[in-house]
Amino acid sequence: MLKLLTLDTINKIFKNQEKPISALSKMIYINCLTFHFENLSATFNNACSFELFNSDIDIKKFQKNFVELHKAGYVIMKDNSVYFENLWGQLIDRSKLKKDAVFQTNFNTIDWWWTHLFHSKTTEENIMKNCKITQKQYQDNLALFINEQQATEKTYNSLNEVTRHFFYWTQKKFPSINQPKSNKILGM
Repeated sequence: MLKLLTLDTINKIFKNQEKPISALSKMIYINCLTFHFENLSATFNNACSFELFNSDIDIKKFQKNFVELHKAGYVIMKDNSVYFENLWGQLIDRSKLKKDAVFQTNFNTIDWWWTHLFHSKTTEENIMKNCKITQKQYQDNLALFINEQQATEKTYNSLNEVTRHFFYWTQKKFPSINQPKSNKILGM
């Protein structure tokens, strides 16, 4: 991760902040970044803001400098820790960051989402109302949708994404409701 936090990046961090800080506070800030990022790999999760505790650094010894960093917007002081704001995120080359395994597992197939979709009464009522279908048609379409998505192994990031896909998929199955309504004015 330190390969992405270049001297140029650190210089830009200091130039982007409105309040100037002392050289000692800058040195402490850089040392804390180095301490935290030293053994971390260059991944999206590791490139985020972080927190250092009393066990990591003697906060009381550098209290004056951390208060100065806090007032300038670099950190947030807490009771037993210092929270470092992510001021480097927009300045580093994000194309060199690897995706985390946790980040990749957020995408799940329909096998993971189908129970949520099946038990969502709000989704059922909304689709039945908007598509003007019966509960039997809804259940049949849900089963067909799940089978199609299992066959294609489509992945989804959230329940909202699955619900939207199912809604639009159902609208395509019932083309008569998608036809534009005539807006005739009475008496004309």
